[in-house]
Amino acid sequence: MKKQYLIYILIFIIGIFTGGYMYGVSSIKNMQMQIDANKEECKITLEDSAYQAYREEDPKVTIWALQNLINSLHKQKESIFYTQDNISTLLMLSHVRLALMYKKLKSIDKYQKNILIALSIIDKQFHNEVHTENDLLRYVKILDKNNEIYNKPYEL
Repeated sequence: MKKQYLIYILIFIIGIFTGGYMYGVSSIKNMQMQIDANKEECKITLEDSAYQAYREEDPKVTIWALQNLINSLHKQKESIFYTQDNISTLLMLSHVRLALMYKKLKSIDKYQKNILIALSIIDKQFHNEVHTENDLLRYVKILDKNNEIYNKPYEL
Protein backbone atom coordinates (compact mmCIF):
# COMPACT_ATOMS: atom_id res chain seq x y z
CA MET A 1 0.00 0.00 0.00
CA LYS A 2 2.78 2.43 0.94
CA LYS A 3 4.59 1.44 -2.22
CA GLN A 4 1.52 2.32 -4.27
CA TYR A 5 1.25 5.77 -2.62
CA LEU A 6 4.93 6.41 -3.26
CA ILE A 7 4.45 5.59 -6.95
CA TYR A 8 1.44 7.96 -7.14
CA ILE A 9 3.37 10.71 -5.38
CA LEU A 10 6.38 10.14 -7.67
CA ILE A 11 4.15 10.29 -10.78
CA PHE A 12 2.48 13.43 -9.42
CA ILE A 13 5.87 15.13 -8.81
CA ILE A 14 7.13 14.12 -12.29
CA GLY A 15 3.90 15.49 -13.77
CA ILE A 16 4.33 18.81 -11.97
CA PHE A 17 7.94 19.18 -13.15
CA THR A 18 7.05 18.16 -16.72
CA GLY A 19 4.12 20.57 -16.81
CA GLY A 20 6.26 23.39 -15.42
CA TYR A 21 8.98 22.69 -17.94
CA MET A 22 6.53 22.65 -20.86
CA TYR A 23 4.91 25.86 -19.60
CA GLY A 24 8.34 27.50 -19.48
CA VAL A 25 9.21 26.34 -23.00
CA SER A 26 5.86 27.58 -24.28
CA SER A 27 6.32 30.94 -22.55
CA ILE A 28 9.78 31.38 -24.07
CA LYS A 29 8.42 30.62 -27.56
CA ASN A 30 5.59 33.10 -27.07
CA MET A 31 8.02 35.77 -25.85
CA GLN A 32 10.26 35.17 -28.86
CA MET A 33 7.30 35.52 -31.23
CA GLN A 34 6.29 38.77 -29.50
CA ILE A 35 9.85 40.12 -29.75
CA ASP A 36 9.94 39.25 -33.47
CA ALA A 37 6.57 40.95 -34.02
CA ASN A 38 7.83 44.05 -32.19
CA LYS A 39 10.95 44.14 -34.36
CA GLU A 40 8.80 43.96 -37.49
CA GLU A 41 6.57 46.74 -36.20
CA CYS A 42 9.63 48.91 -35.53
CA LYS A 43 10.84 48.36 -39.09
CA ILE A 44 7.45 49.30 -40.50
CA THR A 45 7.47 52.43 -38.33
CA LEU A 46 11.00 53.24 -39.54
CA GLU A 47 9.83 52.87 -43.14
CA ASP A 48 6.84 55.16 -42.56
CA SER A 49 8.97 57.73 -40.73
CA ALA A 50 11.57 57.79 -43.50
CA TYR A 51 8.87 58.30 -46.12
CA GLN A 52 7.26 61.07 -44.05
CA ALA A 53 10.65 62.77 -43.69
CA TYR A 54 11.10 62.48 -47.45
CA ARG A 55 7.78 64.24 -48.01
CA GLU A 56 7.98 66.89 -45.31
CA GLU A 57 11.46 67.46 -43.90
CA ASP A 58 14.67 69.21 -44.81
CA PRO A 59 16.94 67.17 -47.16
CA LYS A 60 19.54 66.60 -44.42
CA VAL A 61 16.93 65.10 -42.09
CA THR A 62 15.56 63.02 -44.95
CA ILE A 63 19.03 61.74 -45.82
CA TRP A 64 19.53 60.61 -42.23
CA ALA A 65 16.12 58.89 -42.14
CA LEU A 66 16.59 57.17 -45.51
CA GLN A 67 20.09 55.98 -44.60
CA ASN A 68 18.73 54.45 -41.40
CA LEU A 69 15.98 52.75 -43.37
CA ILE A 70 18.49 51.44 -45.93
CA ASN A 71 20.76 50.10 -43.17
CA SER A 72 17.79 48.38 -41.55
CA LEU A 73 16.63 46.89 -44.86
CA HIS A 74 20.11 45.50 -45.57
CA LYS A 75 19.89 43.60 -42.27
CA GLN A 76 16.29 42.53 -42.93
CA LYS A 77 15.55 38.90 -43.62
CA GLU A 78 12.38 37.48 -45.06
CA SER A 79 9.54 37.54 -42.59
CA ILE A 80 5.78 37.62 -42.33
CA PHE A 81 5.71 41.25 -43.47
CA TYR A 82 8.59 41.32 -45.95
CA THR A 83 9.49 38.99 -48.80
CA GLN A 84 12.88 39.32 -50.47
CA ASP A 85 11.21 41.11 -53.41
CA ASN A 86 9.60 43.61 -51.01
CA ILE A 87 12.94 44.28 -49.38
CA SER A 88 14.64 44.76 -52.76
CA THR A 89 11.89 47.11 -53.95
CA LEU A 90 12.05 49.17 -50.77
CA LEU A 91 15.84 49.35 -51.03
CA MET A 92 15.64 50.47 -54.65
CA LEU A 93 13.04 53.16 -53.91
CA SER A 94 14.96 54.34 -50.85
CA HIS A 95 18.18 54.69 -52.85
CA VAL A 96 16.38 56.68 -55.56
CA ARG A 97 14.82 58.97 -52.97
CA LEU A 98 18.18 59.33 -51.24
CA ALA A 99 19.72 60.24 -54.58
CA LEU A 100 17.07 62.92 -55.09
CA MET A 101 17.91 64.41 -51.69
CA TYR A 102 21.61 64.49 -52.56
CA LYS A 103 20.73 66.16 -55.86
CA LYS A 104 18.86 68.88 -53.91
CA LEU A 105 22.05 69.43 -51.90
CA LYS A 106 24.08 69.48 -55.15
CA SER A 107 26.09 66.44 -54.13
CA ILE A 108 26.26 64.88 -57.59
CA ASP A 109 28.74 62.10 -56.68
CA LYS A 110 26.42 60.75 -53.99
CA TYR A 111 23.44 61.20 -56.30
CA GLN A 112 25.13 59.05 -58.98
CA LYS A 113 26.28 56.47 -56.43
CA ASN A 114 22.73 55.92 -55.14
CA ILE A 115 21.25 55.82 -58.63
CA LEU A 116 23.80 53.13 -59.59
CA ILE A 117 22.92 51.12 -56.48
CA ALA A 118 19.21 51.41 -57.30
CA LEU A 119 19.86 50.34 -60.89
CA SER A 120 21.82 47.30 -59.73
CA ILE A 121 18.98 46.32 -57.40
CA ILE A 122 16.31 46.65 -60.08
CA ASP A 123 18.49 44.81 -62.61
CA LYS A 124 18.80 41.85 -60.21
CA GLN A 125 15.07 41.87 -59.62
CA PHE A 126 14.05 42.25 -63.28
CA HIS A 127 17.06 40.86 -65.13
CA ASN A 128 15.18 40.45 -68.43
CA GLU A 129 14.36 44.16 -68.67
CA VAL A 130 16.59 47.17 -69.18
CA HIS A 131 16.10 50.06 -66.78
CA THR A 132 17.60 53.53 -66.90
CA GLU A 133 18.01 56.38 -64.47
CA ASN A 134 14.99 58.08 -66.05
CA ASP A 135 12.88 54.95 -65.46
CA LEU A 136 13.76 54.98 -61.76
CA LEU A 137 12.99 58.67 -61.43
CA ARG A 138 9.69 58.19 -63.24
CA TYR A 139 8.70 55.26 -60.95
CA VAL A 140 9.37 57.30 -57.83
CA LYS A 141 7.59 60.34 -59.24
CA ILE A 142 4.48 58.27 -60.01
CA LEU A 143 4.51 56.61 -56.57
CA ASP A 144 5.00 59.93 -54.81
CA LYS A 145 2.21 61.56 -56.79
CA ASN A 146 -0.17 58.69 -55.96
CA ASN A 147 0.81 58.86 -52.30
CA GLU A 148 0.07 62.57 -52.17
CA ILE A 149 -3.44 61.82 -53.40
CA TYR A 150 -4.03 59.31 -50.62
CA ASN A 151 -1.73 61.11 -48.15
CA LYS A 152 -0.27 57.87 -46.86
CA PRO A 153 2.84 55.76 -47.47
CA TYR A 154 2.63 53.18 -50.20
CA GLU A 155 2.05 49.58 -49.36
CA LEU A 156 3.50 46.67 -51.27
